[in-house]
Amino acid sequence: ETWKAFTDAYAAANTAVETADAASLHTLAAALKNAQAALADEPLKAGATRTVGKIQYKVLDAEKKTAIAVKGEDKKQKNVTIKATVEINGVSCKVVEVGNKAFSGYSSLTKVTIGKNVTTVGKNAFKNCGKLKSVIVKGVVLKNIKKSAFAKTASSVKVTVPKKMSKKQSTALLNKMKKEGMSKKAVVAAK
Repeated sequence: ETWKAFTDAYAAANTAVETADAASLHTLAAALKNAQAALADEPLKAGATRTVGKIQYKVLDAEKKTAIAVKGEDKKQKNVTIKATVEINGVSCKVVEVGNKAFSGYSSLTKVTIGKNVTTVGKNAFKNCGKLKSVIVKGVVLKNIKKSAFAKTASSVKVTVPKKMSKKQSTALLNKMKKEGMSKKAVVAAK
């Protein structure tokens, strides 16, 4: 509702510019400034969304300041980067999950970078991304790979993990990805 108040004040200020006198313009400018200030004070709520870099993010838990990458907004993207953090309503939120079917069917997708705070990749998140051959994991907290998350991706996939991820952990992660559809030829490398 604060966004509507802001857009209404903005529209009123724009339409009155040519015909209003100085006092009216001053009143409209004050209303616009107040509406803008109210926007900055809007509290973070679970379910609030924001699109950043052609990806829609949604607040999971306002108290913990966590978010999910819900879906992409351009199925023709070749490279996708899931952010480590994203700002929603002026609050920095950790992106901890890639949502179910978030990038399913992105037939041109060849590379995905998963932010350092992501712990879970949802069901069918990258299913039917037949050209996906590079998955870069930026953090060491990714442990949950849901059903068919990587089903029907490229026949050979390289998973790159940070050097600080142990060999045991990177092998376990690769095995989970393979279990959920990634090619049996997939390999893992530390970088």
